[in-house]
Amino acid sequence: MNNNVENLMQLLAQNKQVPFVDRILSPQNYGVINNPDKSVSTHLMSAEFDENGNAYAFPMIVKIGDKLHKFEDTREALNYNKKNGNVIQFKTIEEADMFSRNYKTPEFKNYYQGLQSPKGLLQE
Repeated sequence: MNNNVENLMQLLAQNKQVPFVDRILSPQNYGVINNPDKSVSTHLMSAEFDENGNAYAFPMIVKIGDKLHKFEDTREALNYNKKNGNVIQFKTIEEADMFSRNYKTPEFKNYYQGLQSPKGLLQE
């Protein structure tokens, strides 16, 4: 395993209580949003500062009840996710952004690669 993957796995292990992290580590337990182009979306990660200047990574797609909800507004998504403990705080926005672009583990990628018609959940 290379250093980047090791660092990612360590970060995910340290944050395994965060709901979106569980969706990364156990994709088989969760649905997806089926996109019109036949691709699927699971998280749509984002990185933003909050009103106090703290940097966070968080998903734009969250599970609410038995449905996946896709936020259109990053501020609304950040506020919802902070309120629900569904964020990871970083020291810098650059670190948060790097994570939001590279959060998929090799196992996560393998699970979705070539998967035909994964179980989809309806959007609200």
